[in-house]
Amino acid sequence: MSLSLPSSPGRRAVLGFGAAVALAATFPAGRAEAQPKARPASLAPAGKPWIQGVRLHHSTVLQSFAFDERHGHMYALQVMEGGVRLPGEPRAYTHAERAARGDMCLNRLTMGGALTGDMYLLGFGHGSALGVEDTARRAGALWTEWDAQPASGYGRGICRFTFTAGRVLTRASRRIATHRPLRGSTNNQVALDPAHNRLLLRYKVGGIPRYGVYWLKQFAAGSFRPVTGFAQPGTELGLPF
Repeated sequence: MSLSLPSSPGRRAVLGFGAAVALAATFPAGRAEAQPKARPASLAPAGKPWIQGVRLHHSTVLQSFAFDERHGHMYALQVMEGGVRLPGEPRAYTHAERAARGDMCLNRLTMGGALTGDMYLLGFGHGSALGVEDTARRAGALWTEWDAQPASGYGRGICRFTFTAGRVLTRASRRIATHRPLRGSTNNQVALDPAHNRLLLRYKVGGIPRYGVYWLKQFAAGSFRPVTGFAQPGTELGLPF
């Protein structure tokens, strides 16, 4: 695991700026609420290695990561490796089986890259995106895909939960808040824009990838009326997502 960030602006400034630019570019002219309230941090300084050589709990590739700066945590998702047998499972599964089932390992690290705990999410998805909701509680609420489709292993919905080291959550767990904003959709992937309290959802309907932008609080309350929505451009090029 290796990350490189500019040395001047903070992580939230960089990521928040990127999200704000992306969202602002999608709104029609005149939607002033999409504009940043403050001048964005400069991205001119050269990047430098920040975290290198860190080993996550499993040997599989890092799928996505997110920051909880208020509490000094960083979270990283990966599909489970093969050969692991969790309590209650009849046998150990291969990595290919874990990927098809949507079984993931969620790692918690310090901002310096030290691993401080892990937990398992069974039947959730591939972990292509992860978001942290900024809260005053001991740990921020986490958002990721949920309810893996058997044919692909990608989530048909998204969910919200809190991290507890050593815990195993299944898709039917009562400890998660689940949402199906677009029934019949697949490949649901979620990102949060904490600077503007918005949620960005990428999903597929009929194999066509689309994006939807929502107000976070309304979405969490079960109101799935998007601020805007649009098809992913350039899909005819056949490039990897």
